[in-house]
Amino acid sequence: RYALQERLGAAYEEQGYIRLDRGRYTVAKTFDDSLRITGRFVNVLDPTLPVVDEVQLQPDELALLRDVAPDCGGEPRMLFCSSCVEWRSETPDRLAAIVSSAGGTVGACRVFTGGKRGTVRAIDARGKDVAVHTSVEADTLLLEYPNSPFGVALEVAWE
Repeated sequence: RYALQERLGAAYEEQGYIRLDRGRYTVAKTFDDSLRITGRFVNVLDPTLPVVDEVQLQPDELALLRDVAPDCGGEPRMLFCSSCVEWRSETPDRLAAIVSSAGGTVGACRVFTGGKRGTVRAIDARGKDVAVHTSVEADTLLLEYPNSPFGVALEVAWE
C-alpha cells in the first residue's frame, strides 16, 4: 500500500479473492468477494470430475480446475484421472491406461468421447476383472473403479 499510494501515487485496492493460473490449471480462493470463472474445465475437487463451462464461487470457497478446452474436440482422450496415471495409450479406436492409487478408495477418470460409444473393461494386477461404474454426461464418459496400489488397467474400446 505504501509503495503504490505514497511513492507512486497509484490507487491501492485489495481483491476479495486470489486466482492463480499455472499452465492448464486454475486455483481460486475467495475471501469477501464472489468470483466467476468461464472456460471449459474439469472440476478436480468434485469426485465425479464434471466438465463445466462456468464456475461461480461465493465468498470463502475454493476451486481447482483443469482447462480441457483443447481436448474437447476430435478423437476420444482422457481429460483427467484422480488416480496416478502410470501409462496410457490413446488411439482412434482404443483408450487404455494403467492407473494406481491407495487401496480402499474409489478412482475416477473423465474421458472425452468424441461422440463415440465404447465398451469398458478394467483388470487388476492379478488379471481379474474389476467392476467399473460408467456414466455418460454430454460428450464425456466417467469411469469409477476401485483403486489399487498395484495398478488397475482401464480400457475403452470405441465402436
